[in-house]
Amino acid sequence: MLEAKRFADSEAQLREALKQNPSAPTAHMYLGLALAHLGNYDEAEKELLRATEAGGDQLGLAHYYLGGLYWRKRDYGRAAEELETYLRLSPNAADAQRVRATIKDMRRLGALNKFQQEG
Repeated sequence: MLEAKRFADSEAQLREALKQNPSAPTAHMYLGLALAHLGNYDEAEKELLRATEAGGDQLGLAHYYLGGLYWRKRDYGRAAEELETYLRLSPNAADAQRVRATIKDMRRLGALNKFQQEG
């Protein structure tokens, strides 16, 4: 359903799945992704964090999605940290070079924001 961009249906199915198995890290990750697409960023963050806590090193992709969520919130430092964790957990990711460039941009934007806030 997520691939078909049926995010509300995905949310309902994933919540039902989590009733059956509340500790399923992958279900938390995909619920977080569905919620993010629905614009519910705070709850999406909570679900993605649950996925990273429960899934450990097996869910590098949840860190990737958290990076995107923090980027959207303009929390560039946290976005870069999550993307770095994603690369540490998935060093051979097909998009690794692009993610490294994004991290560099996030670090630059974070420094710029900090400078503007101080100035």
